[in-house]
Order: sequence, then structure tokens, then C-alpha cells
Amino acid sequence: MKKTVKQRIISLLLMAAMLVTMVPAMAAPYSQEAEAIASADTPTVSVINPRIESVENPIGMDVEIPFFSWALESDARGVVQESYRILVAPTQAALEVGNLALVWDSGVVNSNNTIGVRYKGDPVEARTRYYWRVISETNIGTAIWDQTAFWETGLLDDSHDPWDDVGAHWITAPVGEPWQDIYNYTIEYDFQIYNHCAGFAFGGTSGSSTLFMTQFNINPNDQGGNPAAVVPMYRPHAWGTTHGGGIGRTNREISYIIEPEHWNRGTWDTNVWFTCRIEVTTMGNISQIRVWLGPVGEPLQPVSANNGTGAQVVEEVQAWALRRIGFRQTSNTSNGTWERADFTNVQVWDNTTTLPDDNSDLNRVFFADFSDASEDEGLDMWLNPDIRTAENAEPFNYMRVEPPTPATNDRFYWSVRNVMEPAPQNEPLFRRSFTVQTHSPVAHARLYATARGYYEFSLNGEKWATDSLHRNGRIISTIFSTRLMM
Repeated sequence: MKKTVKQRIISLLLMAAMLVTMVPAMAAPYSQEAEAIASADTPTVSVINPRIESVENPIGMDVEIPFFSWALESDARGVVQESYRILVAPTQAALEVGNLALVWDSGVVNSNNTIGVRYKGDPVEARTRYYWRVISETNIGTAIWDQTAFWETGLLDDSHDPWDDVGAHWITAPVGEPWQDIYNYTIEYDFQIYNHCAGFAFGGTSGSSTLFMTQFNINPNDQGGNPAAVVPMYRPHAWGTTHGGGIGRTNREISYIIEPEHWNRGTWDTNVWFTCRIEVTTMGNISQIRVWLGPVGEPLQPVSANNGTGAQVVEEVQAWALRRIGFRQTSNTSNGTWERADFTNVQVWDNTTTLPDDNSDLNRVFFADFSDASEDEGLDMWLNPDIRTAENAEPFNYMRVEPPTPATNDRFYWSVRNVMEPAPQNEPLFRRSFTVQTHSPVAHARLYATARGYYEFSLNGEKWATDSLHRNGRIISTIFSTRLMM
């Protein structure tokens, strides 16, 4: 059916009305979304993790041209650095002032690099703190690190001695071998001469180059070769550098101690046992050695000049540390010398803090009576292949020291052992004491140490560091530690 003109007009009007009412309904959601977008925050970007040589705020840096690194953080995607500017100043406040106060201004550098940017300013000074800031321009805006960032230089090089500038000193372990050497001590031993003489030696370092020997001698070959003229003699020997030009093997007659009834001419032996006491006292680099002697069980007499009528003999030598003791005998068929002697009751006391007159078991550091060769003080700890031993005999145990069949030329036989033990070798403990004036407060202090984390640092007993095996600012592990104290 055909529509009339009137009907068509009415239809067009209805369609137009419907369109008018639909447009607001569709426009409302679009309008709200646009408003939400318009009210959202602008994307931000910031600098994080500023580092010098990959370390945050390092101190003691021995790098003259360090490199800078940083990172960018943003809530937007696709952020790219377009340029950067690095400022370095002597103080944090100077960073805010401007170029006149700066140590270095890199200027604007067009680069997206944020790692390994080298310092290009004037040479840095030793033991100096530098503050720095980086300004990064990105495709969405400017990023600035506005907190404190710094590095502090260490000693840098050997072109000058910074220790003299500040009066500082290295904290180090004691120089020398790790032995518990003592310089004030007393030695006693009992002996009898089996043939010709008895020689007892003591000293410090290894070898025979630093030994002092007390020798008691009735050997005609050492006294001019006339058997009828032989008298008991004390003959000190010293090997090594000595004070005052050295010690000559001076014969000092001791007939007032080893009396005629105590020894036998022709067999060149003693028929009684004697006790020898040696006292060593040290002041500075000089040690004084004094000797006392007497038959076992009787009062000891000082070994004096002029057969007892003069002053006690005092030998001066270089500072004579005690580490080893032993015996020395020699033989020579060309003149008939064959030195043999018996020893027992060897004792050593430490007189570092105790006077010799107060010696007791409390300060005795060594004793050997050769009662059991299987024990530490026994024969097997003393002998070398050239030394023979006799069987234990009454009235007490002893060790006989004698060369084998005499040699055609002088041949020396040593039996030497350590009596002082090595110092404990646990964790090294370095210590430095200092006094702080109450009227002059400490502004700051620095401890420079390599291998951070390999040590523990304490001040007045309080531990100040907890890092373990620290290298380049990273804690690698939690094992090992050595202690460093100041």
C-alpha cells in the first residue's frame, strides 16, 4: 500500500526524534572516559642507584679516574635517556650553588649511556670526599638524583707520604718469626765430664750461628798440651754477632769450684756431678750472661775472674733470645781430643716477669731428666745420628753425649732441640692503641684496609663491621674472618 505524503512526513519526524534522543545516551560514556584521562598524573622518571666504581658511596677509593653509573626508574614504558649532566663538588651544599663552586661539570652530554661514565675533571686529591649529582634528560622529562651521593679517595699513590701528614700508622703483625722467644731466663743443668770437657749451648734462630756455649774443660790440648799443667777451666764460646767485638775463648781457671779431689788427671774425667746455673738478663739490644757452678747438692758459686778472687765474669752479647738448647762435643785424633759428657736435670725458667730468685714450677718452661725416651723430654727428641746414648744408670737417669770414634780432623757434634714453641697461629690479631684528648673531640676517623670482610674491626671492644669476604661492595660469603683491632 502506498503511503500518503502525510504519512511519510510523520515517519521522517519520528526517525529524527529517535536520533536526537540516542545521541546523548551514546555521548555520556565517552565524555566520562575523556575526563578520566585528562585528570590522570603525568608519567614520572627518577634517577636511582648512583654508584662510583659500582659501589654506593665508597670510601678509601684508590682510583684516580673513577667511573659513574646510575639507573632510571619510571611508571611509564619506553623511557629513554637522551642526555645527561654530571656535577661534582667539594660539599653537598656546593652542588646547589652553581658552576663556580664545582670541581667538575661534565656539561650536557647527548647519550643514553648510564654505565661506566668516566670522570674527566681535575685530578682528585688523596683522602678527600667528593659529592656528585647526575641530571638525566629523558623522552618524558628530567630526572635528578637530589639525595647525598659521594665518594672518598684513599691514599692513591706513593708520590707523598700521607702518614706523615696525619700522623697515622699501619696496623701490622709483629715483624719476625712467629716464635715465643724470651730474653730474660735462667738455665740449670747437671753434668759430669766423662772425657776432656762438657759443653752446653743455648740460642735463638736455627743453625749453629747464634749459639752461646758454657764449656767446662780439663783437656790438655786446650791448655797448651802439657798434662801436668792442666787445671779446670771455664771456656765460653759464642757463635754469631756479639757485643764489643765478640767473645774470645778465654780460659778462666775454676779450681776453687772443681777442686783437685773432684777430677782425675790422665783419664780427664770428674768423679762427681756438678750443677751449672746460667742467668741471662737483657736490656735493649745487649744481653748479659752470668754463670754459677758447684757440686750437686752444694751451694753454687759465681764463676769469677782470677780463680775466684776477682769479680764475677759477665759476658756481654747481642740480645740473646732463647729458643733452643743442646750440647756440643768434638773429637780430633790428631791431638787425641775426644770430648764426652753426661747430662741430666735440664731446666729453663722464664724471667720475663719473675726474678731468678723466685723461680718455681710456675715460671718453668722446660724440664728434662731423660727418664723415658718415649716421652717428649726423652732422648729421641735430642739426638742426631752422630750422638750416642748410654743406658740409664744409677743414681739417676742421664744422657751421654759423645762423638763416635774420633775423626782425623776436628769434628763437632751437636744435639740441639727447641724448648720454646711457635707462637699461636690462629686468627691474626693486630692492635693499635691511641689516646683521645677530652678537650679535642674527634671530627672523623678512617680505617683503610684491603679485602674488606676478611677481617673484623673492633673499637674499645665493640665490633664495628659485620661484612664477610667483601669485594667491590658485594658480600660474597659468610666464611673466614681475621680480626683487626685498633
